[in-house]
Amino acid sequence: MSPGSRPGKGELYWWVALACLFAGVLVWRWQLLFMSLASLALTVYGFLGLSADTSPSVRVEVAEYWLAAAAWLSGSLFFGQRCIKTLRPDSRPEKPVLSPAAARTRWFLPSLIAFLLTVAVSAPLLAPFDPSAQADLRKTRLLKPLSSSVSKRSGRTWTEHPGQSRSYAGKTLEEINNDLIHRRGPPGPGKTQIFLLGTDDLGRDVFSRLLYGLRMSFAVGLSAMIGAIVVGCLIGVLAGMAGGWIDQLLMRVTDLFLAFPSLFLVIALVAFFGNSAMLLILVLAGTGWMGVARIVRGEALSLRDREFVLAARLLGRSPVQIVRDHIVPNVLPLIVVAAVLQLSNVILAEAALSFLGLGIQPPTPSLGGMIGDSLSHIDTAWWLALFPGVALSTVVVVINMLAERMQREGSAA
Repeated sequence: MSPGSRPGKGELYWWVALACLFAGVLVWRWQLLFMSLASLALTVYGFLGLSADTSPSVRVEVAEYWLAAAAWLSGSLFFGQRCIKTLRPDSRPEKPVLSPAAARTRWFLPSLIAFLLTVAVSAPLLAPFDPSAQADLRKTRLLKPLSSSVSKRSGRTWTEHPGQSRSYAGKTLEEINNDLIHRRGPPGPGKTQIFLLGTDDLGRDVFSRLLYGLRMSFAVGLSAMIGAIVVGCLIGVLAGMAGGWIDQLLMRVTDLFLAFPSLFLVIALVAFFGNSAMLLILVLAGTGWMGVARIVRGEALSLRDREFVLAARLLGRSPVQIVRDHIVPNVLPLIVVAAVLQLSNVILAEAALSFLGLGIQPPTPSLGGMIGDSLSHIDTAWWLALFPGVALSTVVVVINMLAERMQREGSAA
């Protein structure tokens, strides 16, 4: 953006829309946000020893609400700050100076990915129903989007703890945690339930399952991507800097892994060792590092004989210092691009495995599993496959577009 210029209408509308969306959710879910932050504050209060009887009230289930509240508040502050900065542009020129078209779209893809990630992390706040809860199948089975149902079940009851003497902070923490954990329990009689994206064949809310499935896709994708990047970088740097028989040995091992189709190898490993979420992450990370290792190794080979690396060796720098100060900073842009591409590959691989029944197991929702479950109702319940498919396609396309743009900018630089 040039000095004193106004932002384009597209950029302005984008930031205003995101800021309004986050503000609307803050108003809509302000009670849950307040309860989550209050639970976190009282838990810290108990762990600090300021109240001895609050620690027994701490529950693991409420930690996801703490993370969701922190993510949504951080996203609200970020997008609100960007909106204000767009409405009141800085008088100083930005660096580097970009073309008008590039300046208008520079923040679109990263902010969209940040928005999707925030929504995934905030699933406990945004989901109106328990994603695994089954309602009365006679009334809630295969309801179309925007359908409603009237509950005839009684509301939840609270379990009292007689004989326990608790301070005000301890009682408050217990009540808040109970409200957070059981907030999606059966509604009171006569309450109307609205299913935004309809229900599946077991009467479960598709919108709630979509949010939790998106969270699972990002959780598996990011974890496996980090593992693959770490292993690939270590092997690539070691092979490129060591050379000789070490390089040959590591590259032949990499070629051996590349000789097998990754998806078939993942299916074989998951079918043999089991299909837990942690094992799925380890398998996806263990079958995705080869491309990263080759990229890092090629760049390390081109850098190890450069003048600044030779000068560092003459100055007595150790190999670890050379890698830390000279190799890694120059390879980092390629690593970032490879990480973004690896994220989309892992998300697609997890969806494919869940679609085949070898990934995340029911009742835990996943996007691939939801698409697989919809096949038996593809003619009568179109929404069961449409919404998870659109969500999965959007995530993968946006990530790939960001990686492609980063590659173009790196080539231009």
